[in-house]
Amino acid sequence: RAHGEEYCLGLACTSYQRARVKLLNVEAKDNSGSDVFVKETQRIMIQLSERPMSLKELAEKTGIEEKRVYRVLSSLHKGGQIVHVRDDDNMRRYRPVEKSR
Repeated sequence: RAHGEEYCLGLACTSYQRARVKLLNVEAKDNSGSDVFVKETQRIMIQLSERPMSLKELAEKTGIEEKRVYRVLSSLHKGGQIVHVRDDDNMRRYRPVEKSR
């Protein structure tokens, strides 16, 4: 497999998504070091690389239950990998932090 492909975890990903996720350098672990948590984190970051999304949208797109999505988002936010913004509808949406070059 090409280096970026492992981030897609068997999902249908475009080369843009693979490159974007690779650039985001996703390395997440919860306290238990769970592989499931890491895979969920990667699936969420793939979706966020497309566009900012709400917790509910992420749960629907990934098939991960909302409380688990919240846990991943919280970890990514604390780690400085994502930020949240409020849109015109006052909906909180999450997006990756842009890496400076």
